[in-house]
Amino acid sequence: PTGNEELFVRKFNTLFAQKQYFEAAKVAATSPESVLRTPNTIQQFKQVQFPPDQESPLLQYFDIILESSQLNEYEILELCKFVVAHAKINVIEEWLQEEKVNFCSLPVV
Repeated sequence: PTGNEELFVRKFNTLFAQKQYFEAAKVAATSPESVLRTPNTIQQFKQVQFPPDQESPLLQYFDIILESSQLNEYEILELCKFVVAHAKINVIEEWLQEEKVNFCSLPVV
């Protein structure tokens, strides 16, 4: 990673360690060259325990990306796994209607 990318990685790691997941998600989602938009980052968010009455940090991460960009193939797959596991199909429906996610680019498995 370049110097700028390293700054993003360090800031993300610091915020994540401090349990500032929303801020960490913003850093990851806006990282240059998508340096933090990786399976490893998603795994970190998936491992966070959160109260049932709060939004998942992983869902916040996806939401932040979708505010200004689109999800990559891995992110789309992980988002689908999450919403199915947590019975949040309405989230996918909403994002499809808003044309924030597109399943046409996914490989058939």
